[in-house]
Amino acid sequence: FETTLVTNIKTAFQTQHLGCSLKKEWGRIYLKTDNNDLKQIAPILTHIFGITSFSPAITIHNVTNLTQKTVQYAQQILTPTKSFALRVKRTGTHTFTSQDVAIDVGHAIQKATKASVNLTKPDIEIHIEIRNNKAYLFLEKILGIGGLPLGTQGTLLVPVNEPKSLTAAWFLMHRGCDPIFVTTENHRDMIQKFLQTWYVHAEIHQITHAEFNNIKTINKYAKKFRCDAIVTAHHLSKQKPETIQELYAMKQQSPMPLLHPLIALDQKNIDAYQQQIGVQP
Repeated sequence: FETTLVTNIKTAFQTQHLGCSLKKEWGRIYLKTDNNDLKQIAPILTHIFGITSFSPAITIHNVTNLTQKTVQYAQQILTPTKSFALRVKRTGTHTFTSQDVAIDVGHAIQKATKASVNLTKPDIEIHIEIRNNKAYLFLEKILGIGGLPLGTQGTLLVPVNEPKSLTAAWFLMHRGCDPIFVTTENHRDMIQKFLQTWYVHAEIHQITHAEFNNIKTINKYAKKFRCDAIVTAHHLSKQKPETIQELYAMKQQSPMPLLHPLIALDQKNIDAYQQQIGVQP
């Protein structure tokens, strides 16, 4: 999963013509970029499936310099009128504990900056993550979209004739599935914009209206492209009781699994998701 995620990150940065290098360790991926502009980097990382959070960090290459480097860092952001807290994590074998580091480094920061310590509601949290002989300093954790890395699960056929179809696809992409789209000529631009937003490279196949409305033909395309299931945008609504009959008929005619990720949502929920994930007609 981590190897796939590294590949997806590289691909996203290449799409934006940005250079980067990545190193993978247990539970962490370290990203170095040619451009340190967080306003340009953050929107990329928040649109890559599988990233739970990320933090712009300063690397300390030897833990013997941890106190000195952390104090220098703190002097740039703390004043006597601000409070702070140290959040220390440690991985590897050391002669000290995380609590030892928090006490010793915290005392040095307090002495140098005259800032007060507030472990409950500090003005600034300074995070220290020690991994073997290196340490990383950072102030914030920026939330990603989470989910599973795209490409770690099966392949799905997604017939698209409205924005809801892309919303349904997004939910399965969030679970690591690769989409293959079939659509009529009217919706290709909508799909391409959606794929660009989420840094996804997927096939788009144009079919006729007659083919699109025939579940048996859709099954043939799914089999041709070696898909594991078909995704639909159906959802149950009090205003459309015939949806149940339509789904029942489709399932009877389809030997392939049909997935309905929007099934329990109403139109208001779907509209909110579409705005959140950037689905545009």
